[in-house]
Amino acid sequence: MLAPLLMGCFPRCKPLDPCFCYVPQKGDFRGLPSVFPPLSAAEKQQEWGREYSIGVQFANDLDLYRAITSFKRSLYLLPRGKDEREKELYTFIATCYYLGERYEEVIATVVESPLIYLEATFPAYVDLLTMLYVAYVETGKGEQAQNIARQLEAVDQKAAQTAELATVLTHGQVGALPRFAGEPGITDLLNNYCLCKKSVMKAQALSALVPGAGFLYVGQKQTALTSFLINVAFIIASWQFFDRGYWAAGAFMTSLELGWYTGAIYGSGEAAHKFNERLYEYLAEPILRHRRLHPPLMVRWRF
Repeated sequence: MLAPLLMGCFPRCKPLDPCFCYVPQKGDFRGLPSVFPPLSAAEKQQEWGREYSIGVQFANDLDLYRAITSFKRSLYLLPRGKDEREKELYTFIATCYYLGERYEEVIATVVESPLIYLEATFPAYVDLLTMLYVAYVETGKGEQAQNIARQLEAVDQKAAQTAELATVLTHGQVGALPRFAGEPGITDLLNNYCLCKKSVMKAQALSALVPGAGFLYVGQKQTALTSFLINVAFIIASWQFFDRGYWAAGAFMTSLELGWYTGAIYGSGEAAHKFNERLYEYLAEPILRHRRLHPPLMVRWRF
C-alpha cells in the first residue's frame, strides 16, 4: 500500500527542457548576401567610415565584442543627416548581440534606437523582427513575443512560421510539433521520439516494486545495481535489529531505508525524464542544423 502512495507524491509528466548550444562559425555566413549597400569611396575616407569598415571586418570574423565597439565608435562619429547609415549601425550592433546570445541587449538596442520606427521597406526588417521575437522568447516575455510574431506574419508568413518552428523545436514543445507535420523531418522526429521515449510513471512503478528496477529500465545498469544493493542492505539491517529486539535502532534504520526507497522512485523518474530530453536533443539537432533553425543561423545575411 505504501508504494502507490509514495508514487503519487512525485511528478509524472514534466515538460522537456532540452539544451541546444550552437556556437556560430565564420563559414555559416560565407556566401550570404550583404544586406546594405557598401560604403562609397568618400565615406570610407571619413573617420566614421573607417570605424564602420573595421567593425564589419570584426563582425565577419565573429569577433563580436570588438565589432560592437567599432560600430558604436562609428555611431559617435557619424555626422548629422546620415539616417540610413545610423540604422545600419544599430542593426549591426543588435545582430552582434543576437549572435552572442545577449538577448536583453538585443531588445534594448532595438527599442531604444531609431530601429523601433522602421518600416517594412528596410532591407533587414524581417531579420530584425525575427531576432526581436527570439530575444523576447528567450527572456520569457511571451506577450511581447506574440506581438512581434503577428507583425512578422503580416510581412512574411514563411519567416513567421520558421521562427515559430524554431522556438517549438529548441524548447522541446513536443505537443505543438504536430502542427508542423508538413515540414521536412518533423514527422520522423515525432515517430522516433514516441517509439523510443521512456515512461516516467513506469520507471517509478518499477522502482517501487523492486528498488533500482526503474534505473535498469532506462539503461542505467550500474545505478540500478547500486540502488538495489543499498536498499537490500538497509532492509536486512532493519530486520536484524527488530529480530534482536533493538526496536529504536530498527526504527531508525527503517527510516533511513524509507529515504533510500523513496529516493530510488524519484531518481528513476528523473532518469527517465533526462533520457527523454537527451533522446529529443539527438533527434532534433540534425533538423535544427539542416534547416538553419538555431538562433544564430536564422540571420540570412552577412555583415
